[in-house]
Amino acid sequence: MRRIKQFLLSKSSNNIACLNILSALLLNGLNFFTLPLFSRLLGADHYGRVSLYTTWVSILTILISLQAGSAIGSALQVFKPDQIKKYLSGTMSVITVNFAVFLCIMAAGMPLWIRMTGFHQNVLSVMLVHSLGAAYINFSSLRFTHGKAALLNFILSGSVSVCSVVLSLVFICVFCDEDSLYLGRIAGLAVVNGIAGICCYVVTLRQGRVFYHRDYWKFCFTYGVPLIFHGLSHIILGQSDRIMLNYFSTERIVGIYSLSYTFSSVLNIIWTALNNTWVPFYYGYLKDGARTALLCRTKRYLTLYTIITMGFMLLAPEVYRLFAAREFWEGADLLPVLAVCHYSVFMYSFPVNFQFYNRKTGFVAVGTFSAAVLNIVLNCVLIPEIGMWGAAFATWISYVALFLFHQIISRYLAGADYHYRTALFLKYYMAAALMAGAIYVLKDCWQMRWGIACVLGVLFIKELRKEKTLF
Repeated sequence: MRRIKQFLLSKSSNNIACLNILSALLLNGLNFFTLPLFSRLLGADHYGRVSLYTTWVSILTILISLQAGSAIGSALQVFKPDQIKKYLSGTMSVITVNFAVFLCIMAAGMPLWIRMTGFHQNVLSVMLVHSLGAAYINFSSLRFTHGKAALLNFILSGSVSVCSVVLSLVFICVFCDEDSLYLGRIAGLAVVNGIAGICCYVVTLRQGRVFYHRDYWKFCFTYGVPLIFHGLSHIILGQSDRIMLNYFSTERIVGIYSLSYTFSSVLNIIWTALNNTWVPFYYGYLKDGARTALLCRTKRYLTLYTIITMGFMLLAPEVYRLFAAREFWEGADLLPVLAVCHYSVFMYSFPVNFQFYNRKTGFVAVGTFSAAVLNIVLNCVLIPEIGMWGAAFATWISYVALFLFHQIISRYLAGADYHYRTALFLKYYMAAALMAGAIYVLKDCWQMRWGIACVLGVLFIKELRKEKTLF
């Protein structure tokens, strides 16, 4: 019992990483673990409808939040310790004020929103509350992450995730008929996120007791507003393919593609957790000028995530078919391509973290916006021709461009001494891409794929035992 308590309260990098991974898996990854349940309960059409709803929630969450949480890491470096709670309270209120403004704008243009989204006015109202709650929760999660309060982050994530699943099942099984199953899932997500988010805001406001402070709001807007375009561009990169698939095909195709993408996004969930753990320590290395130690740990981090990605690709086809109902199985062939998409996001995080550290958020937005524009163009060209495959390849090409854009920005435009050369990343990326190609060659040889995965797993565990650290 004492060891468990020490583990939960410890602020070592390994313990924080473990708790952050668990938090990310609970907050975002429960979608992955409940795939077998909801794909069978909802079917492809209703699952596609829910996916479109969550895509719009993601967009609204970015707009409502003004990316206020993104400034927390820098605020901890700028403001004194006794100011932090006041800063958090004041900047969280930015979200509240912006929501009120956005509510008026959306109410005035409701017919337009209905045509854009395809959802009824009542669903749009629920969507707004859901988005506000998600904005508050994301802010609180970033607060706990940068404050290295991994246990609180775990509790918040676990509560939201488990309750939303349970409530969704109650709504679907008790209150919904065959034509409205998707509404049960939507209601379960919205109610839990709305209540939990408001609770987060009330607690933060009571701790800081500041609603408005000019310096806090100015810092938040200066840092965060350019990241709205960055955040929206990421939504376009990651989810516009579903909206465009719905336009060019059917909700059934959207459902199959969405399930494949959600299944593969376990890689993104793991990366998010690792990145949340990596960033505070990365900032510390930069601040101390420990470039040699940083490069050594970066190579370990690259090796770690490359092995994880390869292992996923090797095992994914069979596991996917266990998770998904038969009507979704054609999406299994997309998994290697989607895995490399997520790996490209991991690669991009290295130059973009450097830009965040140097507060070059304008450059961050420009690079991501450029990749988002490319993604829209490629979707328009490829989806009508090859459907789901077009969406997958458009996303892959766009994420490669995203990495290259930010790598160029960090090396030549950020105005600081960038410490990562492109050659460092190339061999790792080639290994992941070649593995993706090998999966198609070994498509029907599951025994060989699983054997290779076991070898990688043994090497991975051996390396962890030797180094006794994730990175």
